[in-house]
Amino acid sequence: MPVARFSCVTTGFLSTEYTVGGAASPHAARPVTENRRSRHPEASYGLGYERPNNWRKVGSSVGAIAVSLLLCVGIRPRSWAQEAPVKVRPKAVPGMELHVSPAGDDQWSGRLAQPDRNGADGPLCSLEGARDAVRKLGAKGGVTVTFGPGEYPLSRTAEFSAADSGTREHPVVYRAANGKASFSGGRTITAFGPVVDPDVHKRLVPAARDAVLSVDLKALGISDYGKIANSGFSWKTPLSHMELFLDGQPMRLAQWPNRAWAKITGVPQGKRIVDGSGKRRGTQADGFRYAGDRPKRWQSLEDVWVHGYWFVDWADQYLRVKGIDAAARMVTIAAPHSPYGYKKGQRFRFLNVLEELDEPGEWYLDRRSGKLYVWPTVTSDQHEGLVSILDAPLVTLRDTSDVQFVGFTLAGGRSDGIRITGGSRLHITGCDIRNLGGTGIVVNGGSNHRVQSCDVQALGEGGIVLSGGDRQTLTPGGHIADNNHIHHFSRWVRTYKAGFRVSGVGHSVRHNYIHDAPHSGIVYNGNNHLFEFNELTRLCLDTGDVGGIYTGRDWTAQGTILRHNYLHHLGGLGMGSNAIYLDDLASGQTVVGNIMHDVWRGLMVGGGRDNLVENNIFVGYKIGIHFDARGIGWSRRLIEGRKGGWDMYGRLESIPYTKPPYSKQYPELPGIMQDSPLEPRRNRFLRNIFVGSKKWLDCRRFTQQKAADKNWATFEGNMIGSDPGFVDAAKGVFGLKPDSPALENGFSLNPMDGIGLRIDTYRQELPKR
Repeated sequence: MPVARFSCVTTGFLSTEYTVGGAASPHAARPVTENRRSRHPEASYGLGYERPNNWRKVGSSVGAIAVSLLLCVGIRPRSWAQEAPVKVRPKAVPGMELHVSPAGDDQWSGRLAQPDRNGADGPLCSLEGARDAVRKLGAKGGVTVTFGPGEYPLSRTAEFSAADSGTREHPVVYRAANGKASFSGGRTITAFGPVVDPDVHKRLVPAARDAVLSVDLKALGISDYGKIANSGFSWKTPLSHMELFLDGQPMRLAQWPNRAWAKITGVPQGKRIVDGSGKRRGTQADGFRYAGDRPKRWQSLEDVWVHGYWFVDWADQYLRVKGIDAAARMVTIAAPHSPYGYKKGQRFRFLNVLEELDEPGEWYLDRRSGKLYVWPTVTSDQHEGLVSILDAPLVTLRDTSDVQFVGFTLAGGRSDGIRITGGSRLHITGCDIRNLGGTGIVVNGGSNHRVQSCDVQALGEGGIVLSGGDRQTLTPGGHIADNNHIHHFSRWVRTYKAGFRVSGVGHSVRHNYIHDAPHSGIVYNGNNHLFEFNELTRLCLDTGDVGGIYTGRDWTAQGTILRHNYLHHLGGLGMGSNAIYLDDLASGQTVVGNIMHDVWRGLMVGGGRDNLVENNIFVGYKIGIHFDARGIGWSRRLIEGRKGGWDMYGRLESIPYTKPPYSKQYPELPGIMQDSPLEPRRNRFLRNIFVGSKKWLDCRRFTQQKAADKNWATFEGNMIGSDPGFVDAAKGVFGLKPDSPALENGFSLNPMDGIGLRIDTYRQELPKR
């Protein structure tokens, strides 16, 4: 049907194009606008229209008004029948609001929170629809988009670009009303029932047969299950396979052993792997031996995998099982193999085995039949499951600036939650990012982005990644992560996927609470970062030679400050863990005012130089501080080696370290090549408190006096073994009383009360301990 178009101009909100008498849109048959006071469709608006050439002029203003009213009720002049519509571009007014609802429609204007009486206008229905509506407004910023309660499925990544930016003065704000809106990359399932297949029933252990539930994914139209793939240390992590989250919690693939580890009992004769630096690694082989007869009862080896720490306790990998000789107790692994080879005594598990679905919290997916099996952790007549589907980030922002996401839940994807590339001043605040196969939030480049008061949990990889700034010029990226709760991460890749991974120049990580993970809480490199007032606990639970906070292997990566952090109750296997780990010649770091309680080692300074360690508290440790000169010892060939080594000289040469700003900010660095670079020079250990162990200092293969004589270290004012006058050490309150003798010794008062999470606009309550 031919149409006529006109523009309805609201009272200061929006100029919107409508179709009169036509069918260009199912929601455009009637002009709708919004009155500021009533927030209902009204006729109290001004009218404007473009008059075609063959339209006869109206002789009076009264006639013009009459014609306008006719247009508003859908009466169109016959002489307009063949005229092309005239489009009027809408404009935003800073402060305006759009609405989104699961019951909405992306063809509507979004200016109403609920559909109007006639079903002609109302809220939008998706994140992409909201993005497009803001983009079409044709103005930079000043728009708030409010999402009503409910789930907003994402079948593909919601992509934002520079065209979706706001301005510094008027950002675009996407907010969840009452924090009840969620973006999901998965599919909700509730059709669980008992196992009816007699063959499957027989394969389960007796205790599981009546407890395990089943659902037919194919019958629900779900057929993309992804694939388990080789992943882990030194390998590029692929997109995750489908995962199951039941009643809000991640389930683990059926495995054996469930909690302990199986051990490699032997490796077939083969050559030892020697890396490029000449260091000998594990045995090169296509498998290994195990103890016991558990695999004899497994009817199928299809898609069975092993996960293990094949040579060292800080490098885990997933490998596919090619075959098992149950009589010889020998596992054959399909290529590719662990790059470090295999070593007797190392830990591993079998996983994705139906017969090992033998306790609550485990699940198994038969990829051929599409049948999913799970043993719930809670007893209930109704369970709600979520299977992850989307194999890409839920939301990406590329070169986008001045946009805020406030209060959303993001869940159910196989990759990352939010991925930011470039742009400036993006704020992710008060969001709950959970149950994902990848990392919660990835910030790559750009400047001055902020992640504040978010809960980031139950992730296959790490929590938050911050990178940006220019290391050549020491220009800061300026990203801030403040008041975030990050926990139960690294479910899938267990090493070097930290709660925070920070790189580049000039980022701040403060007042965060990081806990419950197999490896590090913070891994960083680069320059001039600030880590302060963070609490880290129950980390390093599955690994060894690891740090709660970790960095290393770059002389030029200086200027970072670690202050007033509380690290306590850390784990550690094999070589143990360090609360703060300045590994492999890390230099130019400031460690001041931190508390390290109930840890294996408090601090390791692994051969670096120009580090300041001052006013820290060490309580309940095996070793307070480990300090060594590895650069002139066992690691010399790794430092000097290029291929297969640490390439520290190559990193040094890649930076203009002899020129400003490096020469001004780090005055000792320009002369490093003339200053015995492999020696750990000018480290200072000043006014620290050590309580709970006699071994406050471990100088590997040299004495404290030798370190002082060679200008490797200065030790002054440290309080060792005396009562420092803690407020209440029994309750873990390690602030100092006003009459503490440590204060008389020059120790600065430690602000323990300011450590960890705080109440703010986006976090209204603190998590239970």
